[in-house]
Amino acid sequence: MDLSGLPETAVDSDEDDDDEDVGRGTDPLMSRDIVRDCLEKDPMDRTDDDIEQLLEFVQQLPAFASLSVSVRRELCAVMVFAVVERAGTIVLNHGEE
Repeated sequence: MDLSGLPETAVDSDEDDDDEDVGRGTDPLMSRDIVRDCLEKDPMDRTDDDIEQLLEFVQQLPAFASLSVSVRRELCAVMVFAVVERAGTIVLNHGEE
């Protein structure tokens, strides 16, 4: 079958970047930056998309595996980014908020 007369077109072009797909690609550094940006926002300023980005991230972590999706979503809505200087540093004691 001769297809030489048909025009060439891009089947899956990277030029069409949808805003909702940003950060959901395969680049782990870009995803990490997006997750950090979401975590550095005040939880009250976090958008639904921010929460979805965080939800995708925490689903990969074993510490969150036993939690339901609704609990993970609630945590993603309020979690914050913290930098500690030493491993083993206690960042929150039982009963603290």
